[in-house]
Amino acid sequence: MNTLQFSKTSKAPKPIVCFNCFKALNANSNNGIDALVASISSVVYQGNNSMYIVFNTGKSIELDFNGGYTKYRRNGTVANQCSISTEMRLENGHIQLKIEDKTILMERLVAICHDIINDKMPTSYKDWVANVMDGSGSVLTASKLGIPVNYHPDNIEWCTRPENSVHGSMIIEMEKRTGHVYRYSANDRILRNIFLKNDNVELRNYCQNNLTKIR
Repeated sequence: MNTLQFSKTSKAPKPIVCFNCFKALNANSNNGIDALVASISSVVYQGNNSMYIVFNTGKSIELDFNGGYTKYRRNGTVANQCSISTEMRLENGHIQLKIEDKTILMERLVAICHDIINDKMPTSYKDWVANVMDGSGSVLTASKLGIPVNYHPDNIEWCTRPENSVHGSMIIEMEKRTGHVYRYSANDRILRNIFLKNDNVELRNYCQNNLTKIR
């Protein structure tokens, strides 16, 4: 995932600021997500499968891109561990984390932390949605599609809420009409126009030639 990757027609937020500037701007923010991000001390990738986040309180969390996570206390001992096969907090099928008395969806936190690592962020995340491009952001949708959840940053983009809704409304029907699961942007307008024409031959050809097939 490129730094602050947006779907094709999204207007990128401006200005873009560094992480320290974001923290200074949002330390006392009324927006819960921005305040949570401002409470992060550091983020690092751990190989290609997870990231490790430390908060100003000394608590930390390791996020696995397969949907699992481990929370640690200030002294480094495990406070809570959860995998995709265990009971998780879900919001419309999406994994919901409770951190520092605030709630955030896992794909949103991964995308934000990717921005932190790249040190390029908008001044606020309140108007942006993290879209999981292959549809696996929802555990329930991933199960219907027969694919694993995938919260790797390469599979996530920033988009607007309407763009995210378009993507969500297409994802299951796309699999039915093409016989495959593809990764695609929340506002690939060419794809959307072909989809609305109900021409399944043209749809399959476009997907095969332009999109990444997941299954």
